Parts: sequence; structure tokens; C-alpha cells
Amino acid sequence: MRIRSLIGSPTVLRELDGLSRLDARLTPVSELLNAALIQVQEASGELRSYVQALDLDPAHLAQIEQRLTAAHQLARKHRLDAAELPVLQTRFERNWTRWNTAKPGWMNCNRR
Repeated sequence: MRIRSLIGSPTVLRELDGLSRLDARLTPVSELLNAALIQVQEASGELRSYVQALDLDPAHLAQIEQRLTAAHQLARKHRLDAAELPVLQTRFERNWTRWNTAKPGWMNCNRR
């Protein structure tokens, strides 16, 4: 595991423990690294459990990809960032409501 190599292998941690017996100023560093290694191992286990519990249904993922693509295309069409689409939708809905309130039956004006 990459984090373990950054913190050090058990051999390096044992060596640091040995050095901390020679120089007590290293004891807090050794304790911190040992505690950090335990926390990283626990977090790694939690992440492994999380990934195993994910529903990785390919059809569902494809559907999500299609929706994201459509959202990005719509944002590009309106020259917006995709995150701004809800604001645009609210503005369109407000204008639609305002127009329908001001001109009821406008859609039926050409129908007889």
C-alpha cells in the first residue's frame, strides 16, 4: 500500500522505536506514526467495504453517463457551465408561468 510506504514499513517503524529508546525526543514521532498507520489501515478497510458495497450496474452507469452528456450539451447550447443549469431552468419556469398568467389561452390562439 502506498500510504504504508510513505509512513514506513513495519521494519522502519521498529527501527524508529529502537531509536526512540536511544533518544526520547523521537518517542512522540514514533507514537504518532504508529497511530497514523493504524488509522490508515482502518480507513483502508472502510474504503474496501465501501467499494464492495457499491452498486456497479453497467446499465445504470451508462444511463448516468447519457444524462451527464445531455446536461453538458444543454449547457454548451446555452453557453453556461453545467452547474448553472438549475438556475436557467428556474428562470425558464418563472418566465413560462409569467407568460401563461399574462396571456391565458395563448397556445390556442390559432386553433378553431
